[in-house]
Amino acid sequence: MSRLSTIWGRNRPVAEDCACLNISLLKDIGGLACSAQGVYERDGSRLAYCMDESGTLLSLSYVYQGVPVQQCISIVIMPVQLKNVATRKYFLCPICEKKCCKLYVSNKRYEMACVKCGNLCYELQVHHNHNIYYRFMRAEKAEKIYYEKWQRRYAKRHRKNK
Repeated sequence: MSRLSTIWGRNRPVAEDCACLNISLLKDIGGLACSAQGVYERDGSRLAYCMDESGTLLSLSYVYQGVPVQQCISIVIMPVQLKNVATRKYFLCPICEKKCCKLYVSNKRYEMACVKCGNLCYELQVHHNHNIYYRFMRAEKAEKIYYEKWQRRYAKRHRKNK
C-alpha cells in the first residue's frame, strides 16, 4: 500500500514506497555486463533482466499488480574523470529520455520511469516543513545572514571613525 502526500495541492505517491531498479545494485550483481541475464530481487519485487551483446539495451520482464510487463531500457555510458573510474552507466528514462540512476514503477503507470515521469515525490519532500533538520538549517542560515550584516555594519562604522 502506497502512502500519498500532499505537495502543492496535489496527491503524489512516495518514491521510497514504489518498486525500484537501481543501476548500482544491478552492476554489483553483474547485470550490466554484455549478454548478462538473471533475476533482480529487491524489497519483495522481482524482475528478470537480459542485457544485449553491446551492453546498451536492457530487457526487463516483471509482473506488477497481476499485469505482466515487458520493457526495454536503454543504457548510456558517460565518461567521468575520477581516480579509478573512467566511465559511468546510466539508465535512459523511457518516457523523457533523461539519464537517471533509479527507475520506479508507480501505481499510475505499469512501466518503469524516473521520479518526474512517474509523478512521484521523495520522503523528505513530504515532511520538509516538519523536519527538525530542515528547521535547524533554516534557523542557522538566518543566523548566519544576520551575523554577516552585523559584520558589514560594524566594519562600516569603524571605517568612518578612522
